[in-house]
Amino acid sequence: MAEFAEGLGGDELVLVNNAGIAQFGPYDQMKWEDALAQIQVNLAGLMAATHAVLPRMLADGRGQIVNVLSIAARHVFPGAEAYAASKAGALMFGQSLSASYRKHGIRVCNMLPGSTDTPIWDAGGWKPDAEDMLTPEAVAEAVVAVISAPDNRSFDEITLMPPKGIL
Repeated sequence: MAEFAEGLGGDELVLVNNAGIAQFGPYDQMKWEDALAQIQVNLAGLMAATHAVLPRMLADGRGQIVNVLSIAARHVFPGAEAYAASKAGALMFGQSLSASYRKHGIRVCNMLPGSTDTPIWDAGGWKPDAEDMLTPEAVAEAVVAVISAPDNRSFDEITLMPPKGIL
């Protein structure tokens, strides 16, 4: 889901790309449609939302984009090939976007949270203990910290981990 937050970032437009679906398991046993759906939601959806708001941000001469991705964008997990590819692609998209539009006053932050207690785990058949995961509120607090930061700094990438590590 892409969320627009006007007011929290001051007088600038803020886009929080926070979409995510996952299907974990052996890639050779995954339906191609399920792999493609992860790419469409996790990567293409993020790109589409960004494409929609970028002209206004450029006209305003400022804006913030926060891509809430996953530690899977950088860390290998067996059985997460399509999910990891979608998140790694989104990470590279965000990095490239930052390089292209920073000079226009647009700040881009890629946030890589570790395991977070959300419904994304419901269909997986395995879920870490909730007390070992981040809460959605913890991730939201980090997003608020990023978009509330003064104009004289930019958080390019943040890795947010549960106290005991990734999983």
